[in-house]
Amino acid sequence: AFYLGSGSGRMGNVVLTDVVVGGPNAADQNYADGGYGGGSVTRAESVSVTNSLFQSNVSQNAEVGGFRVDNVGGEGGVTIVNSRFLDNKAKTGRGGLSVSNNPASTVLLRDLTISGNTAAYSAGADVTNNGLVIFSNSTISSNTAVDYTGGLSVTANSGSITLDDLTITNNRVTDGNRGGFDIASNTVPVKIRRSMIAGNQITKGTGGYAGSGAGSIVRN
Repeated sequence: AFYLGSGSGRMGNVVLTDVVVGGPNAADQNYADGGYGGGSVTRAESVSVTNSLFQSNVSQNAEVGGFRVDNVGGEGGVTIVNSRFLDNKAKTGRGGLSVSNNPASTVLLRDLTISGNTAAYSAGADVTNNGLVIFSNSTISSNTAVDYTGGLSVTANSGSITLDDLTITNNRVTDGNRGGFDIASNTVPVKIRRSMIAGNQITKGTGGYAGSGAGSIVRN
């Protein structure tokens, strides 16, 4: 596991290419009693992740099992492409991927596979951003949360949210709601296009999609 961050000020641009964190074998797995099972980057100018794998990492008591990006301040924003987040676990936090960003930045997520992760909430992917969010051509499947949001959670109070060509299937919440995905936004436009949301399961509430306070939603 790794942690890249700055106690004061900001780091420069962080680029992760062909990185493998964890793996299918027990000897490869990372375990954190608290914090981040796989890895974390915080307070960078920008973050780019390409062709990488985060698998079977565990956060026992807090935060994120797989990979977390937080507080990115530069115009470069966050770009994560052609990567996999598989079978990560967080007993009291989020499972596969968590991106929490600053205003006026862009989050671009493309060609991702997020599957088999388990967590207290937001088991698949959790994105919080007040700039532009574009999530495309990705599969979020077979993730399991205890409390809420088995698949994908997106929160934004400014900017816009675009979800294109996503497959969100067979995600599950065992003791709560929002099985497939949840969008929380006050005024931002939301576009959902050419996406499949199916087979998501809950114990109560909304199985496929839940939206709260969205400014406008377009679904094609």
